Amino acid sequence: MSNPEGTSQSLTTPQHESYLTVSEVASLLNLAEATVRQLIRDGKLPSLRLTEKIIRVPASGIRALVQGGTQ
Repeated sequence: MSNPEGTSQSLTTPQHESYLTVSEVASLLNLAEATVRQLIRDGKLPSLRLTEKIIRVPASGIRALVQGGTQ
């Protein structure tokens, strides 16, 4: 009875999706954090804004960017 309302544990994100911080994405792609944030603002890199200052980027979005497209 851990779920009395019958709602899913994860309502908005896929169960097995990995998310990275802006800093992690910048390091992975050898970019400045400002460049990663610009890619997010330009809609070229999907993101999930948890708070005004906390942003996470799905690994699938990074793969799509590297492969030359966007999701």
